[in-house]
Amino acid sequence: MPKYIDLSLTFDGKFGKFDKKFNIDFKKDRTYEQVGRQASSFTMSSHGHTHLDAPLHMAGPDTKTITDYPVDYFIGEASLINVPRGKNEPITGADLEAAGKHCRNDDIVIIRTGWVEKMFGKEEFIDSPYLTDDAAEWLVRLKARIVGYDFVHDYNARVFVRGGTVKTEDCTIHLILLRNGVLNLEFLNNLSKIEVPRFQIFALPIKLKDADGAPCRPVAVV
Repeated sequence: MPKYIDLSLTFDGKFGKFDKKFNIDFKKDRTYEQVGRQASSFTMSSHGHTHLDAPLHMAGPDTKTITDYPVDYFIGEASLINVPRGKNEPITGADLEAAGKHCRNDDIVIIRTGWVEKMFGKEEFIDSPYLTDDAAEWLVRLKARIVGYDFVHDYNARVFVRGGTVKTEDCTIHLILLRNGVLNLEFLNNLSKIEVPRFQIFALPIKLKDADGAPCRPVAVV
């Protein structure tokens, strides 16, 4: 029997510990006390918690949105690259090459450092491992379809998340990948539960019309 592994964080609004822009505002519009039933609403960023980036996020105003992709783009063969790393440690192209011999063209590539499972919710979370430019270029040469992470993969994103100002051209990892049509699957969880190098994945985003990104609940099928 296949094993199904939920790779998402719980959408509980606690991402705001790092940056309130990524928080979720929950509201009960109707309650049992008022009308005998409950209905809720919420507002959130399309780039908080577990989510997918479309090229429109940074690659330019005329690039693809989340709804420009067919549903089967988010389903398929996946490969796990295991590169354990700690605080502020880089992951290079050579690291991915050495640990990713099993990866194939058109894979959904998942990079595991162990960071989210150890550090999410802690102040030091944002000081995570990160990709170097040549690591992003290696993923482009591989022709990865989507790349997923359990860490903050773009070093300069930590400045933005802490409330600082970052120019788009400084987000080099995002730009290298998105300009080459490689989507980002960010803030994955439970990667330690995947014990094989290759598996199937369902990483379907919410169908937000013309969006630059969307929440996602990816599931690994082992």
